[in-house]
Amino acid sequence: MTRERMRGIAVAVATALGVIAVAISLFQDDDEPGPPSTSAPVTVTAPETTPPAAPVAPPPEPPAVAGWGDFPGAPPDLAAPPGGTEEVTVDGGAPVLAVRRADGTLLATASLDADGAVTDAHFFDRSGDLTLVVAGLRAAGAGSAGSGARVRCGSSASARSDFRWTAFPIRWRLGTAPAPPGIRRAQALLSVRRARGTWNANRSHCRTIPDASRARFTYVGSSGRRTGRDGVNLVEFGDPGQLGGVCAGTVACTLTWIIAGRAVESDIRIRRVRPNGYFTGSGRRRGIDLQSVMVHESGHTLGFDHVSNPTVAMFPRISERTVGGRILGRGDALVNNRTY
Repeated sequence: MTRERMRGIAVAVATALGVIAVAISLFQDDDEPGPPSTSAPVTVTAPETTPPAAPVAPPPEPPAVAGWGDFPGAPPDLAAPPGGTEEVTVDGGAPVLAVRRADGTLLATASLDADGAVTDAHFFDRSGDLTLVVAGLRAAGAGSAGSGARVRCGSSASARSDFRWTAFPIRWRLGTAPAPPGIRRAQALLSVRRARGTWNANRSHCRTIPDASRARFTYVGSSGRRTGRDGVNLVEFGDPGQLGGVCAGTVACTLTWIIAGRAVESDIRIRRVRPNGYFTGSGRRRGIDLQSVMVHESGHTLGFDHVSNPTVAMFPRISERTVGGRILGRGDALVNNRTY
């Protein structure tokens, strides 16, 4: 084949390709552009996307609390009445339950521990005045809330309810029910009196904190009364579970009735029979120290609430075989001085 013949074929092929390209461009849809030109770079921009929002934890569910037993001065159930509401919010890291009546007035507030159990509850009348405070001490190791108090000269943390005693001494009686198994009644009474003497003298692990409080307890004999509002400040052994409500499942439970910000009566029921029992004095430590229990409960009688720091006596859980809670921590002694 001659050179001229080959040149002619190449020209014919190029012409044919050009015709085909033009034909393709004529028949393309205007909404589907053809391949980009190689004469300039093409930049493709990805569509903007909004990052997904962080998941929001649902609010805690209100706890199921047992109803109260039949005793004088028992509060309403810690649950929304007909038409009322109940809501759990987190206040400073601790869940708090608020219960309201149908008219919007506050019926009660309650603090919850790490297990969701109610540690204390405050009840109000329709005018917003505090009428009753109920607080329970629980044994450490029950559930996942960790160990009990390790009272020492540590944290200055404290908390108090909106009431005070205005007359001293606080006269109290010991119920006639038997003492816990293995403990004589005289031993039990001595432990209770020593515990109340701790608050009388504001005796703490911090020896530099003086006693500037006028709070005083005085024992005035025994009584056949039972827990309930009847004008007698009572300490008794029995089953807090029979009181129901916040007291169910506790080692000890304190109920304090209030009128116009002034405490008028405070009763304490200590669980008489429990696993491993109690001990007193300086003998064998098996079970829970009765004196430490009463130091804690006497603090509730004075109006001091639970504190989340375990170095104070008002920590809401108690361990077995420990006696550090027989005297006060720093926060306990300081709030006693400030309040009274």
